[in-house]
Amino acid sequence: MDRISVEQRDTIKRTSSDRLRARLEQAGWSSDDVAALDRDQLMDAIAELYAVPAEGAEKPEEQAEQAAEASLVAKELELRQREIALRELEIRERREERLAQEKRWQEEIIAQEKRWEEEMALNCAEYERLQKIDAEKAKQEKTLAARTKKFAESV
Repeated sequence: MDRISVEQRDTIKRTSSDRLRARLEQAGWSSDDVAALDRDQLMDAIAELYAVPAEGAEKPEEQAEQAAEASLVAKELELRQREIALRELEIRERREERLAQEKRWQEEIIAQEKRWEEEMALNCAEYERLQKIDAEKAKQEKTLAARTKKFAESV
């Protein structure tokens, strides 16, 4: 891993083990040999594929492969950026929906409290009216005429 650039090393470290295995198989390794390797060995084998030859001259096929791989990495990066932007948008929309729902709940609670207060005011008014009627009846029952009428009805 020392013979490759830092960028290539970082790219290899971020690549999944399955993708590393697939690349080794594309490079001509047998699937049995690839399956026997652990992650560190996989990364070393891929690093050997990326290593610059001692002569410094690369084959045109290798250059085309590296260009295609760089293009693939760029496309993957762009795709991930789009996914992140989409997730951020979804999170923002959910937050706005949650805030709108909370606002509707608050308005509903306020409306219920207002209805309850109005109902309580009506109940209090009705209670006071009934108390006045009962007090009036009690007052009338205490008069001499009411007591006489009650006595006459009982006889």
